[in-house]
Amino acid sequence: RSGRKPDRRAAKSSFAHTKGDFFIGFANACAMRYNIAGIHRNETEFAMAARKVHLEWMRIIAIVLVIFNHLPGYQLFLSAQGAEQRVCMFISMLTRINVPLFLMISGAVLLGRSEDFATVFKKRVLRMALVLALFILGLYALHAAYYILYKGEAYDFSLKKYIYEGFLLHLDGTISYWFLIAYISYLCMLPFLQRIAHGMGRQDFIVLTALRALICTLVPMLNLLLPALGQPKLYLSEHLTFPLAVLDAFYYPLVGYWLENAVDVRRLRRPQVLGIGAAGAAGLIAACLCTAWQGASKSAYTQDFVKLFDYAAALAAFILIKRLVLVTLPALGRGKAARFACFLGPLTFGIYLLDPYWKVLLWGPYSRLVSAPLGVMGSSLLWCLISILLGGCAAWALRKVPGIRRLL
Repeated sequence: RSGRKPDRRAAKSSFAHTKGDFFIGFANACAMRYNIAGIHRNETEFAMAARKVHLEWMRIIAIVLVIFNHLPGYQLFLSAQGAEQRVCMFISMLTRINVPLFLMISGAVLLGRSEDFATVFKKRVLRMALVLALFILGLYALHAAYYILYKGEAYDFSLKKYIYEGFLLHLDGTISYWFLIAYISYLCMLPFLQRIAHGMGRQDFIVLTALRALICTLVPMLNLLLPALGQPKLYLSEHLTFPLAVLDAFYYPLVGYWLENAVDVRRLRRPQVLGIGAAGAAGLIAACLCTAWQGASKSAYTQDFVKLFDYAAALAAFILIKRLVLVTLPALGRGKAARFACFLGPLTFGIYLLDPYWKVLLWGPYSRLVSAPLGVMGSSLLWCLISILLGGCAAWALRKVPGIRRLL
């Protein structure tokens, strides 16, 4: 009506814009359908975006060591001879970084947050206490069924015994759940530890580690040496204690948080990496030498020194595994390897909880079948794989059940 010709360029631009919006919307709808179908991006890939893949690899390594820790192969060094004993001894010393790794991972994940006690008790402590109570009860019932129904023997199965002995881990097969007891104590102190971790620096890390070395390494080594020199053992006052440095449930989360956030493994030079690895290996070798010395002097080998340098090996392992995933073999941090780690890593808690159940059900016939051809060490290593496969499948299935996913 104004007499002006229609602006064909504007109309064309508007049409193109509308057409573009249509195709973008259509593409988004297809992408949503594609994702929902689980073809392009599944749950594991979404989890990869929110998880640190190197921590998942640490979880997988730690669960293998935890399972091995409760098998005959771990104690083989107590009875083996010669070169076999030395190799088995080193493997057993290395195995003891299992729980420290789990606690350091927990510190790296949880101590960076700021949570109040109410949230921690509702969200974490009660959950962990419920998991402990349920799995102890289930294992107690399974042992009762095994003795009563399969072996035809009497078995004391009562609520009173469960209440009085369950959380003391005096019931059959429950001793491996001691970690959950320690973890609950750590969770109860979590808000305090979070505040400490937020202000933690390099000097704090050094002091904590030095105090731990004094109490957990220097004193035991002196008490091994002094009797050989005809001197009495050295004892420290019970009032001289450093809980944050000595108690695993406090020390390892704190140093794990610091290492995760303060040490940039990408900037470490090759000599530094080799030095860290050498320090961890030297600690394990020193623990082996102390064990061998004690065994030679007493004509019997013990586990008194298996934790002598576990912190040195654990700290080195944490740094080296992280560097391996992020720098040395970056393929472990992406693609199929990363999807595998992010799938199996979250299942390790369920694998740990279920391993004692598989032992009740399968260990007897399994050991009779494979111990002769594979030997003690071979059968123990194979059991680690079997337990992870069975436990992983069971944990994955249980996590699909509403309500149980939050527990596992």
